[in-house]
Amino acid sequence: MRKGSTFLKFLASTMLVFTLFSANLNAQVSCGCACDWYYWNTGSNATVLVNGTVLVDGIDPTTYATEVFIGAFYDSLGFARNAGYVQYLGGLSPITVWGAQGAGTLDGFASGETMTYKLCVDGVIYDGVVTYAFGSPNYSTNGLASINTINATSTANLSVAEWLAPQDGCGLSAASTVTCSFWNSEAGVI
Repeated sequence: MRKGSTFLKFLASTMLVFTLFSANLNAQVSCGCACDWYYWNTGSNATVLVNGTVLVDGIDPTTYATEVFIGAFYDSLGFARNAGYVQYLGGLSPITVWGAQGAGTLDGFASGETMTYKLCVDGVIYDGVVTYAFGSPNYSTNGLASINTINATSTANLSVAEWLAPQDGCGLSAASTVTCSFWNSEAGVI
């Protein structure tokens, strides 16, 4: 009776450890940030190092923003889905980029799929244009890449707030510099 009791305790503890491990492997992880990004820990990943310049409209966002995240995104039936992110504080910032669990699954990057990037700056999402110091822009399990620059420009939700008179009506030439005001539904006039 005692041997059976010990065995059952061992079996129960082993199943508990296995259950905890299995639950963490497919865990959905959220950034808790204003952009509400999340990814799935699928068990296969690559590492992308952000080790260069990150700019939004030519300015380092860490100089004015309270929250900056950089995320890697894959195509999920025509929609960009997050496969990993890092809170960017400047300096070296590694992103664990998660791959799909298998062919035909939509929970991470497929092998060879191009990695695209977005920045979340105080809740505003920007598409990033990336150059690499080394590595491939395409996902591979256990791959390693390093981003040299990420440039983003604020162009989302813009519409013209004011129009200038025709060029000849206000004395402008083709070489004249013109200042325009734009309206953003979140930020107002920018």
